[in-house]
Amino acid sequence: MARIVLIEDDHTILDTLTRALRHLGHAVWSYGDTRRPLADDALEQADVLIADWVDGAADLISAAKACGRPTPVLVITGQLNAEPQARLCGAEAVLLKPFLLPELEAAIDSLVREGTEEREA
Repeated sequence: MARIVLIEDDHTILDTLTRALRHLGHAVWSYGDTRRPLADDALEQADVLIADWVDGAADLISAAKACGRPTPVLVITGQLNAEPQARLCGAEAVLLKPFLLPELEAAIDSLVREGTEEREA
């Protein structure tokens, strides 16, 4: 399964998603803000970054793309107008909240598969 860095500023959503993703077999590093994953070097180990569209998300996405092994990015957001901005910053996918867990799992699988193919090419 995937190694996931998860950023979500709503602690209820963060806890729920962390538990659900771990139940599905993923290794999850969970953060309530965008600064700590950079300090922890978590992006260097991740197969995918899932980030709420919060302050600092654009910088985090840039860091994910610039690290030793570029990390695919999935933005999760409740902001209807965030998708164009997220994609301009380098996000490969955007899920609008609320979403279903199978939708999230499908997006993760797709990003991990694409990332693996790119690294092998």
